[in-house]
Formats: sequence, C-alpha cells, structure tokens
Amino acid sequence: MKKKIWFGFVVVYAFTQLADAAIHQFILDQDYKTLADLWRPESELKLWLFPLLGLSFSFCFSLLFSKAYRGGGMAEGARYGFVVSMMIVLPQSFADYAVLSIPLTLALKSFLLTSTEYTLAGLLLARVFDALPEFGPQHQPPPVSEN
Repeated sequence: MKKKIWFGFVVVYAFTQLADAAIHQFILDQDYKTLADLWRPESELKLWLFPLLGLSFSFCFSLLFSKAYRGGGMAEGARYGFVVSMMIVLPQSFADYAVLSIPLTLALKSFLLTSTEYTLAGLLLARVFDALPEFGPQHQPPPVSEN
C-alpha cells in the first residue's frame, strides 16, 4: 500500500501542477490582469510557495484516499476528488469573493475549474490504485519447493 500512496502522490502532484499552470497562467490570466491592482507586484510574488503547497496537498490527498478507498474504481476516485473539492475549493473560492474585490464570475470560474481538477485527480488516483498490484508479504508468491 505504501508504494501505491507514493506513486499516487507523484501522479497527483504532476497532474495538479500542470492543471494549476493551465488554469492560472492561461485560462484565468486575462481575469487576473483586469484585477492587477488587487495582487502583489510581480516582483513581490511568493511563487516559490506553490510547488511546496502542491507537495503537501498531493501527499495528503493520496494518503487520505488510501485510507478511504474501497476498490470502487475510477467512479469512486472521481467522487473522492469532488468531495475534497467541496471541502477545500468551495469555501476558498467564495471566501476570496467575500473578502477581495473580485467579481463573482472569477470566484465561479475558479471554483468550477479547480473542482474539475480535483475530481480528475481523484479519478487518476483510483486508476493508480487499481493498476498497481498490492505489495507486501501477504501478496508474495509462495516459496518454490526444491523437489
């Protein structure tokens, strides 16, 4: 199970980093540019934090999945990702709307895009867990007799 968690962690991390880049650097880029006065100047951005936060999220996402997964395949993985997005993305998107001067459309776009990302990450994680064989002593082949 540990190898599944670690392999799943790597897959989720790679996917979410690519998805985040697509969402924030391409899809929402114009929305962000119209609100430039809300953000730090580019020279003051703490962009180095995002990969570290991604590591933390991806590990916890994989670890929690390993504890909850019942072998329900990719549908279960998608449901897991969706539930996590309701727990994290929904409150964050609309808390941003509540305290920042962002339009509701940006909060909705952020919510929908990131919820889709997390749902797909759950689907991928289930695929990893289903594809990899179990590891450990209980799943090793029996020893070969010397007859």
